Parts: sequence; C-alpha cells; structure tokens
Amino acid sequence: MEESIRQIGERLKGLREVLNIPAEEVAELCDISLEHYLKIEAGEADPSVFRLSKISKRYGIDLDVLLFGEEPRMSAYSVTRKGTGPEIDRGNDYKYQSLAGGFRGRKADPFLVKVDPLPNGKKYRQNTVDGQEFNVEIQRSGKGALERRARYNSSLMDANVLLAGEDYDKLPESYVIFITETDVLGEGQPMYVVRRTIEGSGTVFGDGSPIIYVNSSMADEDSPLGRLMHDFRCTRAEDMHYEVLANRVMYFKETEEGASAMCEAMELLTDEAEKRGMERGMEQGKESERIFSIRNIMANLQLTAEKAMDVLSIPKSEQARYKAML
Repeated sequence: MEESIRQIGERLKGLREVLNIPAEEVAELCDISLEHYLKIEAGEADPSVFRLSKISKRYGIDLDVLLFGEEPRMSAYSVTRKGTGPEIDRGNDYKYQSLAGGFRGRKADPFLVKVDPLPNGKKYRQNTVDGQEFNVEIQRSGKGALERRARYNSSLMDANVLLAGEDYDKLPESYVIFITETDVLGEGQPMYVVRRTIEGSGTVFGDGSPIIYVNSSMADEDSPLGRLMHDFRCTRAEDMHYEVLANRVMYFKETEEGASAMCEAMELLTDEAEKRGMERGMEQGKESERIFSIRNIMANLQLTAEKAMDVLSIPKSEQARYKAML
C-alpha cells in the first residue's frame, strides 16, 4: 500500500486516541465494518476522500490535516498553481491533487483527479460516494446549456457510480447547474429549478437529479443571488458586493504575481487553441488526400467508389461519408 495511505491511517489513529473516540464510532460514521476501519488505520485499506471528509466534519478537524498532515493558513483566498497542489496517490487507479489545500474554513474541497489508463484491459476500482454531487458550468452561449445537454451531463454523473449488487438508494443526489449569460429558458426568472414530476398530480418524482439554471442577466441587487450575478459580470473590484470575489479580481488585476498568473493562463489557452486548430487541419488534409486517392483509383482502374475504398482499406463504417464528398 502507498506510503501516503499509511500516513493517513496513522493520523486517523492519532486523532481518535487524542479525542478518546472508539473505533466502532468512526466505523459507524463511515458506514463500514470495524474490521475495514482498522485496516484503514493500519494503512492496509483505502480510506476514500469522502469518508475522510465525513470524519473531518464530525470531529472539527481540517481535511488537509488528515490528508497531508498540514494545517491550512489562508482565509481570504488561496492560489494553487498548476502541478503544485498537495497530492495523494490512492493506489494504481486514482491520484488526487488538492486545489484549495491552503484555504482555511472552506465549504467545499475541490480536487484534480487523474486516472491513468490501465494495462491489458484491467478494470478500475469504482469510486463511490454518498451525499451530493455537483456539475457546475458557466455558459456564455445558450447552445451550451440546452435541455438535452443537461440530461447528458446528468447521465455522465450517474454512470458507473454503483458497485455491482449495490442498492439503488445508494445513488447520491446529483445536481447539474448552469450559470448562463442570458435567460436560456426564456421565462424571466432569476433561477430555474427543474425536477421531474408525475403528469396529472404534479407530484415530484424523487429521483434526486435536479437541474438548475441561474440566469445571470437578472442581476437584481436586492437578493443574495442577484448580487452574486452582479459580481460575476462586474469588472471592477471596488463595485463588487462579495469580498472574496473582489479580492480575487484585485489579485489578478493589481498585483504582479496575479497578472503573471493570468498571462500564463492565456498562453496555455492560446497554445491549446493552436494545437486543436492544427489537429483539425491535419484531419481535413487527411480527408482531402483520401478523396484524391479514391478518385484516382476509380479513374485509373475503372472501379466503383465502394471498390476503390476497399482497395484503400477504408472501413465500411466511413465509406458513406467519403462517398458523399466525391
């Protein structure tokens, strides 16, 4: 088992002994057997970030202390540069990097999770959680927040969540949230909460998968949501209502370090856009070469388009597309 897992187990055991907490109590909190929990303390089993989060909240200790053995220090904002967040390697499947490890008293714990390909068709251990899951997107274009896009995002969150044989009541609540620049649904509401209902009675069908649209064009400054939307669209820190956002804007606009970080991010975006453009150009060039080859073979060997494509070993599934371009 990885060294980081062993160290987490030691910290859990130390916390429990200092606070005089029975191992049975922690096992019950984590919804696992006592035997499994003791294996976690011994560094012989994966503790899971979700279980550590439950322990953190119940006993009032920062998640960072359990994961990394470090107390967070920042209270206004925290900056985590690419590749610099504290890491925990949970075996061969998942590698977690904390994106807010230095921020004290945070309400959520964002992680960058890396999953490397496994060899020889080996399957990943499924990583399940209880509670709630959120998918949040900020969309400037209405096309990016269409109804079927919301359905698609919701289905991705549910895919492969349950282990084989698990009860469906273990499926966590999942929220798809779109923050949109315009009123995508067109009913003049600042926020839309979409739930399935039973036709006729209007009873809510409690499948636990609400979809929420936040209409940022209605920046009503008399409500907390309206003030937040105002700040999302605002470019001047001094005009913002929320200190956290104002401090971030000031950092990126008025400090040398922040301006450097913004320039670095813009360079990365530019490089990525150029890379995608080159890939699209290469693909289009490949298609043009194939069309030229198909036409040459048809003319020189007096073959049909289908036979010419067979000569070029073009898959049957792609032949209709190429034939339409001849």
